[in-house]
Amino acid sequence: YPFELYLIRTAKAAGAFTITIQPGMAAKSSIMKRWLNAEAAYGLPPKFLPFSLRLYLVHIKKIIQHIIFYYVLPLLSGFLPFTGKTSFALETAVAGERADYQVVLSERDYKTHLDDGILKKKLLILAHPYLRNKKIFNLLSPTRKSNKKERSVTVMVPSDIKVGFRRKDFSPIPMVQRKKEWRDLLNVIRKSLPGWKIYLKPHPSTKNPSELQGIFIKVLNTVFLDPQTPAETYMANADAIIELPLSISTTLFTASLRWPTTPIISIDTEGELLGDYYKDFSGIDYVTNRIDLEEKLKLIASGGYKKEPAPATSRLTGEEFKNTIDLIQHVTS
Repeated sequence: YPFELYLIRTAKAAGAFTITIQPGMAAKSSIMKRWLNAEAAYGLPPKFLPFSLRLYLVHIKKIIQHIIFYYVLPLLSGFLPFTGKTSFALETAVAGERADYQVVLSERDYKTHLDDGILKKKLLILAHPYLRNKKIFNLLSPTRKSNKKERSVTVMVPSDIKVGFRRKDFSPIPMVQRKKEWRDLLNVIRKSLPGWKIYLKPHPSTKNPSELQGIFIKVLNTVFLDPQTPAETYMANADAIIELPLSISTTLFTASLRWPTTPIISIDTEGELLGDYYKDFSGIDYVTNRIDLEEKLKLIASGGYKKEPAPATSRLTGEEFKNTIDLIQHVTS
């Protein structure tokens, strides 16, 4: 964003070195760009224009914004333009491209940033805080009950997304259709896990929980939780954890670290842009249709489910660090 651009430039002029830290889940910038542009085009009036034309108009609009923010305004303020491919206006904001170093949380994120064009010499790996401070996290977080009698599944309900898009043809997935798919998937879960308690945990940003609750009210044996309730409270004692589409939250990722033996499933039945984020993700099953979902759930219910163990942690390489102190000492040496 503009403020950060001026801040980084001023810091470098003063002789400081700059570090960008991965803020959350890392998806390829090219995929994020497609999704954000499609969402903007879908809401762009007039609606009678073909979607492809609206997509083109969004692209033109963003080019104009880029020229204004990265060239015109700096020149009018007495600064040189901001060159480079990173641009919040063009949705090509590759974190770390303008900084001296980019800190990422895993080898997977390291590869994602490499694919996005970040130089290898800039990339540093600092493992997720939980992997570095398990004892502290375990003391502060809910623990699994050893005498638990009830079998339960915690189902994560994503935030209110106005519209989604299929990867193959950009066809829209309106919220009405998404909610119907959620209800149908929940019925598959209920039938595949007979007698299990189903805890529905909406995203904290859910705007109208009561309306959402009305969608699931007819599904038996479900408990609709307050969106502000910490997900960890129920995931800690869950026998399975599932996220409905669009499955892109950090919840499954942190759950895979905290409870590595618990079955975790990410659902992408619509073949959605960004919906395959957890494909080939260690410790998480990625499911694309209801038949596969039903088969996995029945295996979980019968005790026949075998979770693939996460690969053993590799030895530290030159780009990996055990803690923040080691990392800071490296970049300042």
